[in-house]
Amino acid sequence: MGRSRGNKNKQTYERQSFETKKPGKQTGEPFAAIYSSMLGSDAWGQLSNNARVLYLYMKMQLFGGKRDGLPEGQFYFNRGTYMKTYDLYKNPNQFVKDRDLLIYWGFIDCIEHGKTTRTKNIYQFSDRWQKVEAEEVQKQIEADQKRKKEKKKQTELI
Repeated sequence: MGRSRGNKNKQTYERQSFETKKPGKQTGEPFAAIYSSMLGSDAWGQLSNNARVLYLYMKMQLFGGKRDGLPEGQFYFNRGTYMKTYDLYKNPNQFVKDRDLLIYWGFIDCIEHGKTTRTKNIYQFSDRWQKVEAEEVQKQIEADQKRKKEKKKQTELI
């Protein structure tokens, strides 16, 4: 069973009650599909839980949000979206940290940064996460551990 458009002979997927509050036929409700190859990737393992949730909301925003003339595959995810629409973050700095993790590990790209022009950031999904090597992950873990040790030494000196 899969989705079909326009072909009357194919069955359309009927959503189950455990998937949505609106089970049955399609109603235009946005959703986010995540494949097992992504969930099992080295890059996905490096994301914080908050960054994973942010990725899901961004994916949902791509298919369910306003396009405002953006090319296919690009989307907005500004402060109004993550604070008011989805009630994800109270602290904008945490959003930036999670977004930067998604960019660093290759899940999204920031196509246009609107900070200096006071416009919305434009994002696009990326497949760079597929190229992340286990050695790169190990180097990052070691660098994080070293940074934490140095920070701990500094706090002990104070």
